[in-house]
Amino acid sequence: MTFPETSEQNYIPLRVKERIQEAKDKKFKKLDLSSTGLTEVPGDVWELEHL
Repeated sequence: MTFPETSEQNYIPLRVKERIQEAKDKKFKKLDLSSTGLTEVPGDVWELEHL
C-alpha cells in the first residue's frame, strides 16, 4: 500500500479545520481565515454554502 506524499504547503492546521467545520455546522455567512498563515484556500471552504 502506498500513501500520497504530503507537503508542508498543503498542510492545514487543526484549528483551521475546526473553524471551517464550525462554519459549516453553524451556517456562518462570514469566515475570516486571514490570520491563519494559509497559502491556499482549503477545499473544504468550497463546501460552505452559506458564505
